[in-house]
Amino acid sequence: MVHLEVAYRLIGRYEWIENAGDFMAGSVAPNAVHFHDAYSVRLKERSHLWNCGPRWGITLAPDKWKENILTFWEEHKTSQDRDFLAGYCVHLLTDRLNDLRIWSPFRKENMVGEQVEEIYHIYGKEAYGSDQWLYHNCGNSREIFRLLSEGRICPVEGLITQEDMIRQKTYILSEQYKEDGRTFPAAGRGTAYLKGEVRVSPGNHVLFQQVPQFPIASVFHDILHDIAF
Repeated sequence: MVHLEVAYRLIGRYEWIENAGDFMAGSVAPNAVHFHDAYSVRLKERSHLWNCGPRWGITLAPDKWKENILTFWEEHKTSQDRDFLAGYCVHLLTDRLNDLRIWSPFRKENMVGEQVEEIYHIYGKEAYGSDQWLYHNCGNSREIFRLLSEGRICPVEGLITQEDMIRQKTYILSEQYKEDGRTFPAAGRGTAYLKGEVRVSPGNHVLFQQVPQFPIASVFHDILHDIAF
């Protein structure tokens, strides 16, 4: 949901965007590899233009990752699928910022010793809960999902398959945020609204106590600085 919210806020910044739905569809596309029948982490490294460490999740050269993204954009910015591919790049830039500000600090501080798997499970659970919280509380979900439903799936040759992107889009629109009785971090519990910016920091949770915040507003400002669409 973070990717969709960041992309939604960026739409109004770029007058050249002709199809906001395509931009939104591109903003989630890199993760469609998770819907591949024979998923492996190598597929994610490829779709995310990541070759910056020994394996995904251990980024040793963040500047190289940024360079890969900007090179990809320069090569594709005149494409007929420009809106979709711009959203694709926004996804990657957002992941890079998440890696720099949240995942890598958390990993270096906590992912050691015999409790690695348990800690990783807690991290994943809290990240999932925050994603669900954002969907239910950001205020833009209805319009975001309308645009996403209208977006085209465009080819990204050599990085991701059309079939996987179709599966992903169907899942996001119909399953991922379906009400099913699960509990998520509640609004008002460690959550602050600052100048229209949503910060998610559930109280008493391991992840959000020990790493910096991931304020969405600052993310899209950094992306505007990183890539001059």
